[in-house]
Amino acid sequence: MELLKISDPLLREIPVEFDFETQNAQELSDALWTKCRELKGLGLSANQVGIDAKVFVMGTDETNRKNIFNPTIVSLSDKNNIATEGCLSLPGIWLNIPSTRGSYHFISQCSR
Repeated sequence: MELLKISDPLLREIPVEFDFETQNAQELSDALWTKCRELKGLGLSANQVGIDAKVFVMGTDETNRKNIFNPTIVSLSDKNNIATEGCLSLPGIWLNIPSTRGSYHFISQCSR
């Protein structure tokens, strides 16, 4: 499992829905979490490591780890915040990004 750089075309495509019937959710989320910890990141999506699926993991440690499958945005706030963010696929670059708070819905059959 290798991290893709920002120039990889896969990172510009919309990933496909994760299929719980044909794919192993626990195996994928564990592999993503392991790679995220190895890279010292706070989050990692499947497409960043060449896997075409709407899946990502996030958290600072095992106690607050989240495995997110097939997320959808339900609503967004009108208020924007500025947050300094980086991306593992674009190493060494930190930008002040306007972000909005929102609520989201996700399906996760893989709990930790």
